[in-house]
Amino acid sequence: MKTTMKTTNTNALEGLAKFTALKHQCQIFVPSTMDAVESVDSSEFVKFVETELSMLFGGYTSYQANGGWVSAEHGLIKEGVTVVTSNFEELTSDAVNAIVDIAKKLCKDMAQECVSVVVDGQLYFVD
Repeated sequence: MKTTMKTTNTNALEGLAKFTALKHQCQIFVPSTMDAVESVDSSEFVKFVETELSMLFGGYTSYQANGGWVSAEHGLIKEGVTVVTSNFEELTSDAVNAIVDIAKKLCKDMAQECVSVVVDGQLYFVD
C-alpha cells in the first residue's frame, strides 16, 4: 500500500482572501435556571442576547448545550444552556464593553452568581 504524505500549503487560503474574514468570536452562555436552582423558560433571555449581538456584529448562531458548575450554596448544578455566538472583524474596547454589559444584565436579570462569556477562546466569568 502506497502512502502519500500531504504537506501544508501556506497559500491554501488564498482563494478566500477576497472574502471578509471575521477573525474574532464571542460566546455568551444563557442559563436555564434562575437563582441557580429554579428552572425557567429562558427564551426571552436568549432572544435578548441574540438581538444585542446581532445589533453589534450583524448576526449570531445559537445552540443548546449542557453544562455544570459547583455552587457554594447548592453543590453541583447541572443545567442546559443556550450558547449564543457571534463573529466579528475587530476586537475593540467598545465591543468588549458591550459584550460585558450584555453578560452583566443577563447575570442580574437571571439572578446568577456569574455568566460565562468566551472571547477568542478565553473563558471569563462575568458577575
